Amino acid sequence: MLCPDLGFSTGVLICPQRQTALVAKQAAQVDVLTGGRLRLGIGVGWSPVEHEAMGADFLTRGRRIEEQVLILRALWARQVIDAEGDFGRVAGVGLEPRPPQQPIPVWMGGWSDIVLDLNGRMADGWYHGREWEPDVPRKFEVIATAAERAGRLASDISLEGTVECRSWTTTAPKRCRRRSSRRSRS
Repeated sequence: MLCPDLGFSTGVLICPQRQTALVAKQAAQVDVLTGGRLRLGIGVGWSPVEHEAMGADFLTRGRRIEEQVLILRALWARQVIDAEGDFGRVAGVGLEPRPPQQPIPVWMGGWSDIVLDLNGRMADGWYHGREWEPDVPRKFEVIATAAERAGRLASDISLEGTVECRSWTTTAPKRCRRRSSRRSRS
């Protein structure tokens, strides 16, 4: 039995480099296996070379991920969907089993204002993936403004960062907690 407070997160999966229906199916299966505890972390990617190698257009990755999130949520929620967008077509597709969570929480990683805007309009949380930095409040304000423009409450969007502890000793957990506590009050 899983600990009731324990969740499972993917970190940041570069969604525009992947087939949407496959991501939806894999995420649904992990959500089933974890008893409805998956948090899907996605991002647009930063490397033009990686996008090119995958046959994906680097310049359209923001629009593509926006389309993907809509299709992912539809696939998780409905028995069968038909969707056609600028970046693909999903006709007569359904998932079985569907995920216990409806929908699976989607978090976005990234630091550019474009990604932060997407996060505010569509995501359940922002995974900034770095230690606390002075510009985090300003970045979250970009998210909050986009959320409000989209008719969402900024308070519904969560935030997660990291605390880096470079050396691991018996005192490291205490040192990391102190460091984390100092950062979160900034």
